[in-house]
Amino acid sequence: AATAARLHYQLGYLYQQMNLYDQAQEHSLHAHALAVQCQDNATQIAALDQLSVVASAQSDFSAAQSYVAEAFGLMEADDPRRGFGCSVLGYIALQQGELEEAVRYYSDSITFHMAAGEHSLAAQSHQGLAFVYTCAGQHRQALVHYQHVLDKLPQQQYPLDVAWTQVEMGWLYRLLGDY
Repeated sequence: AATAARLHYQLGYLYQQMNLYDQAQEHSLHAHALAVQCQDNATQIAALDQLSVVASAQSDFSAAQSYVAEAFGLMEADDPRRGFGCSVLGYIALQQGELEEAVRYYSDSITFHMAAGEHSLAAQSHQGLAFVYTCAGQHRQALVHYQHVLDKLPQQQYPLDVAWTQVEMGWLYRLLGDY
């Protein structure tokens, strides 16, 4: 059952990457149920994280928050895996216009990801934080976080993220008249 749970999690992830959210949800729910059955804590958490992404992508923020809360209930307070859920909560707060809360969640996410040595995930959280600061009109602070993205992501592995970050930075420099 543990192998089947991990397989369904991977299928859910693939469907999520293809924006096929119904299939992603179906496989992630199945992965979660199997992981609960065989007491596979790591796969339970991974499936709940995936379900939170799928729910937030569909603007079902209540469900996403519930999945994050359930995942957090399976972890210690200092577990670095909390970084993923904090990032999802940051995204939700941003979408709901709660910028201070978004800053807090994304900042917590960065702390957790860095503690785990997950530089690419920390960079994604820096992207989210930069976008929050852009929305708040704090362009210099946004540039600081976009620079962190460039510092943490190897260009050859993440060419689209690096290019997008450079475009965003160029736009901000233009807004500031600093070019």
